[in-house]
Amino acid sequence: MIKGIRHVGIIVSDLDIADKFYRNTLDFKLLKSNTEVGEYIETLLGKKVLVWSKYQMPDDSILELYYDKHYEKQNGFNHVALNVDNIDKIYTKIFNKGIYCYSAPIWDKNKKHKLFFCRDMDGNLLELVEEKHESFKKKNPSIWVDDSKERKIRQKNHKQKTPKKIG
Repeated sequence: MIKGIRHVGIIVSDLDIADKFYRNTLDFKLLKSNTEVGEYIETLLGKKVLVWSKYQMPDDSILELYYDKHYEKQNGFNHVALNVDNIDKIYTKIFNKGIYCYSAPIWDKNKKHKLFFCRDMDGNLLELVEEKHESFKKKNPSIWVDDSKERKIRQKNHKQKTPKKIG
């Protein structure tokens, strides 16, 4: 079941200028900036590098800004992230309907969230995220084992055609 919107992501043409606008003009609080490189981001989104910043809005909502030199001409909306309560069940339902998923659900680097990205029928990017609290992990430790061998098996079993270009 979908529980609500987690955050909104926007592609920007210049992360430094965007940072000044969102922090200095709109009073958003910078929570974190990072450059993702490696197997995790490549598995999750098929990208070799992703540069991003995360901001907290005055109402505690989250905005993520992304810079990708290959997408400069596509500035604007990037994705909506949705909180879910059973990611594996939702993934199976989406996958079985033939909706394109970039990967099966995988763990984030901090092992606090299990997530995957997919495209809706119009090509909009959706991020689905299940967040577990420490109390749940203590009661169910076997569920929260992150094993790269398990991830490779899940990815091997995740067989889907490359999405058609939209637009």
